[in-house]
This record gives sequence, C-alpha cells and structure tokens, in this order.
Amino acid sequence: MKFHLCQNAMQKTLNCHTEIFTLKIRTFLSRRLGKTMNKKLSIHLLLIINCAVLYGVSYEWLDIPLLTCIHKNLVLSNSNLFEFCLRLGKILTPSRIMLLTVVAIVLTNLYLRNKQNYKSLINKLWVALASVLFCGGIVFVLKCLLARYRPIMFLEHGLYGFHFLSLKHSINSTPSGHAAIGMCVAYAFRNLISKTTFISLLILAVLMCISRVIAIQHYASDVILGGYIGIYAVILVEALISLSLFKVSVEK
Repeated sequence: MKFHLCQNAMQKTLNCHTEIFTLKIRTFLSRRLGKTMNKKLSIHLLLIINCAVLYGVSYEWLDIPLLTCIHKNLVLSNSNLFEFCLRLGKILTPSRIMLLTVVAIVLTNLYLRNKQNYKSLINKLWVALASVLFCGGIVFVLKCLLARYRPIMFLEHGLYGFHFLSLKHSINSTPSGHAAIGMCVAYAFRNLISKTTFISLLILAVLMCISRVIAIQHYASDVILGGYIGIYAVILVEALISLSLFKVSVEK
C-alpha cells in the first residue's frame, strides 16, 4: 500500500515538473516569436515607408517630365521600341501571366505528388501560387479604389491624379498589374530555381516594368508601386504561413 502511495506521489511530482517545463518552453518560444515578429514588422514598416517615399517623389517630380520626354521622342516619332513595348504588354497581360503560372504550378504538383522527397518542393509551389493570387487581388482592389488617370488621359485631356472608385481602364493606372505580377512571379520562384535563372527572371520582370512606362500605359510611380506590391505579397504570404506553422508546432 505504501509502495503504491509513494509511486503515485512520484508520478504526480513528475507530471507537475513536466507541465512546468512545458510551460517554460512555450513561454520561451512565445517570447522568441514575439521578438521575431517585432523585427519582421519593423522590416515591413520600412518597406512600406520606402515605397511611399519613392511613389511620392515620382508622382511629384518624375512622372510628367518622363511621360513628356517619352511621348516626344518615341511616340510622336513612331519608334519601333514604343510599338514593341505596346504589343508586348497586350500579349503578356497580368491575367495571362497569372493563368500560365497557375497552370504550371498545378501541372508540376500533379507530376511530383507521387515522387519521393518532393513534399518540400510542392509546398513551395503552393506558397508561390498563393502569393501570385494574393498579389493579383491586392492590385485589383487598389486599382478600383485609387482609380488614377492613365498617361493617355493627361496627354489628351490634361487629367492627372486620382479619380477614386472606378473600374474604367482609362483611370486605373496605379498600381501597374504587369509590374506587380511580374515581380511577384520572379520573387516567388526564387527558392525553386537556380540563382542564374532567378536573376534572369528578375531582369525580365524589370524590363517588363520599364516597357509599361515606354508604352505610356503607366507612370513611373505606378510601376514602382506595382513592383513593391509584387515582392511584398510574397514576403507577407511566406510570413503568414511560417507564423501559422510555428504556432501549430508550439501548441503540439
């Protein structure tokens, strides 16, 4: 009888120490998580401030002079560069880029799902897909809310600035969908491709951004904002997924 009582007491003591140890571990991880989150929030805040400053500077001092220069030297002279950039933008629309990305990710997932040791790669593919879709949603909402006049409206009617709340193509200049989706795809696939391929893809995305300004479809500030949104969408999706996975591991 005494032996059983002693055994029960030891078991309770052990359980108590185990609970205390588990609580300390969770507290430690929560504090570490809090520090990590504060650091990441600071980085996100700096990115947003940097983007806002660049957008404001471009809006006030760069957009119209650059548009006037391009219109005078390329558009009025029927430059081949202008025609090429205009056609490129019509062929590679944001919706088509998104569709091709979704199809490529789904097909790759179907091909790899029966393979061994590819679970990590498949997870990264789904993160890339979520980033692209999230980016497209942000761009659409901002275009409708801000409803900024496109460059053609300034050239033909002298309209510059924001109309707000509109779905019309002529007044949904900012942010650039091509720039956002292009940069998002390039950055989302950085962990899935080689460094050389990533740099090549990033250069193509930057060239696409520049082409939208040359084709006078967007102002420079629209492209800057679009590029930031594309990269930030990936960072935010990855951070949210990492946070959710970390919380699940702590709870377990």
